[in-house]
Amino acid sequence: GAGVLFGLGAAVAFGTYTLMAGRVGQDSAGIQGLALSVGVAALLLSPFSLPVVPKLESADWVAVLISALLGVALAYTLDFLATKLTSPRVVGTLFAVDPAAAAVVGALALDQELSVSAAAGIGLVIASGAAIIWRSGRTATAPPGDVQP
Repeated sequence: GAGVLFGLGAAVAFGTYTLMAGRVGQDSAGIQGLALSVGVAALLLSPFSLPVVPKLESADWVAVLISALLGVALAYTLDFLATKLTSPRVVGTLFAVDPAAAAVVGALALDQELSVSAAAGIGLVIASGAAIIWRSGRTATAPPGDVQP
């Protein structure tokens, strides 16, 4: 039902993000392309974030700053550098493993148990994410005339 549609939408969005990160990495000489794309994203999200600003207390700004530095600046810079050093296909495949990493952290750090259906879902997310990225990367990253297996 709706969960499958949301999952497919998330897979398409994440695949697009990965391919576009690789494109920005190839098309720009440095981090300027990343800064521009994060700035555009901030502008697009401002209608949703600006109404909340007056509700923030001073203690909340510390969390916002830490989130901005670690969750945006560092994370996107590392994604950008990874796609620049390897390829969107490799990075996308590694991203597809994120649900398994989260499950391991949940199990070890939070003492959470993983049900069989949750493990199967994680396996499907990993397989579908890897398949989408590898399939997309095969046509998106191949130079003209290059034959890939």
